[in-house]
Amino acid sequence: MLAATGRARSQGKGIASVQSARPRDMGALVLVVGLFLVLFVVSTALGSPVIR
Repeated sequence: MLAATGRARSQGKGIASVQSARPRDMGALVLVVGLFLVLFVVSTALGSPVIR
């Protein structure tokens, strides 16, 4: 079996462990948010009627 890493999970003191974001995770989040932003801008630009 694999050895446990990090803190012991069975402390029983009522303190919840908080996960922290790693820089790799933040890069993926920025990429996904940027992709949705580009799709939103393109869809509003192409979907809106041209005012003449």
